[in-house]
Amino acid sequence: MVLVARHAEVIDKEKKILLTSPSIINGSQTQGELKRHFAMNSRYPDFVEPSVKYELIVTTDDDLIAEVSIARNFQNDVRAISIAGRRGQLEELEGAVQEVLPNVKLRKSETDIVSDGQFLDTEKLIQVVFALMPEDLLAALDVRDGKVFTYSQKTRCLKLFQKIVDGQADPEIRKAYRYFLDIAGQAWLLYERWKSHAGFRGTRIRSIVRERGQIEDVPDGIVFPIIASLESFVKKTRNGWVIRIPNEFDEAVLIDTADQAYKEIAAHNPQTMGKSKACYSALLRVTSIYAKLIG
Repeated sequence: MVLVARHAEVIDKEKKILLTSPSIINGSQTQGELKRHFAMNSRYPDFVEPSVKYELIVTTDDDLIAEVSIARNFQNDVRAISIAGRRGQLEELEGAVQEVLPNVKLRKSETDIVSDGQFLDTEKLIQVVFALMPEDLLAALDVRDGKVFTYSQKTRCLKLFQKIVDGQADPEIRKAYRYFLDIAGQAWLLYERWKSHAGFRGTRIRSIVRERGQIEDVPDGIVFPIIASLESFVKKTRNGWVIRIPNEFDEAVLIDTADQAYKEIAAHNPQTMGKSKACYSALLRVTSIYAKLIG
């Protein structure tokens, strides 16, 4: 096991080390097994406490702690989300989301469980924000292959976000980071609304989950091309980036177009739709026309 602490005081007489702010950076699974072992066996009279070999690293350097944590965990194939979390690359994003959704915490480690309702799916959030991103900001990030990747390549999205966080010395990349912080909370609310949009009632899209006549879940493969098309209504104002969908915009037209693309282009397959440039283009044409007409 590898432990890190900010200070260590050795007490020789008691054979103890008092640690300040200790944490396990490699061996959490071992810790879980030890807890299980103690819970199952410590009540027996012949129980012998097991010995555990450990390495202790004492430092107050946050960057060093993060890098050591990542390096020592490569043997377990640490997921990119944990690397971003340990490097502090998600802190400002979480704060920005909390301005819109005060009780939300972002998932920052593979051990944070989204399904129990405690954490927001950080990777999905980043995908959604990229789906909404204006083309000029994407071009500044050297992304020129459209937005299909936002649906199907979550690791690419996360690594691209990390590039943005680390590259703010470049004014164009700093603009993209400002966009992320301004839009994140708004984008998540938009995503959640389209995931259960009542306008899909009557479309007969088989892959949509319905419960007692209500729309419970629209597949991401259908939602992402819709979200990407709403780029037409993402605006830079003096107060920051906003999603400003005009009252005159008829969402039923967008849903009808999505329904048609799903059936005629994607052959009733939401995964195909989420990866189809033609579907994204068809929906973007609708919102672009509205944006030009409405001004």
